[in-house]
Amino acid sequence: MITVPVKAVSSNQAGVLKAGNAQSNNLNFGDILKESLNKIDSDINGASTTFNTLIAGNADDYHQFLIDTEKTAMTLQLTLQIRNKAIDAYNEIMRMQL
Repeated sequence: MITVPVKAVSSNQAGVLKAGNAQSNNLNFGDILKESLNKIDSDINGASTTFNTLIAGNADDYHQFLIDTEKTAMTLQLTLQIRNKAIDAYNEIMRMQL
């Protein structure tokens, strides 16, 4: 078995990591959520377009249609699970006594 030693992070690299994290912190939760929902919407529209093209007989790429459909289904399921967790968290906060 070959083992590779872990190298120490230099101060220059640590500064780059902190700068990268600072840029990602400038986005707020609402912007990230809006961007994600827009991407999900475009994925659903893309799968719908692929389906319509396939049904019309203009496309022979049945495998890509299946891949797009499954990606869209999985993304939608993940979105619903995130929504359910957010609602559960909200309900739990509302049950707290002050």
